[in-house]
Amino acid sequence: MDAVNGTLLKMRDLAVDGEAPFKAADLNGCNDISGTIGITGTPVIDPATDTIYFWAKSYLAGQTGVAGAVYRFHAIDALSLAEKSGFPKTAEGMPGQ
Repeated sequence: MDAVNGTLLKMRDLAVDGEAPFKAADLNGCNDISGTIGITGTPVIDPATDTIYFWAKSYLAGQTGVAGAVYRFHAIDALSLAEKSGFPKTAEGMPGQ
């Protein structure tokens, strides 16, 4: 996104085949985010490598609800928007498991 005028310069869909965006309604009472949840934290950019790091949330393919949630830690090249080698890293399961 252009920092001066907000024009969208590039975009990329991070969904894995068959996965859907995580619905805020599945959080049982979370009302500070509406619609769907994807990237909710502030991405971090490493200027030495032009790499953007962030977590994104979705459902595993064909699943819904909290138990079907999956988090992926991404490392994206800031120029090409391609995933860096070895990424994304996946974290599955319920908290505490």
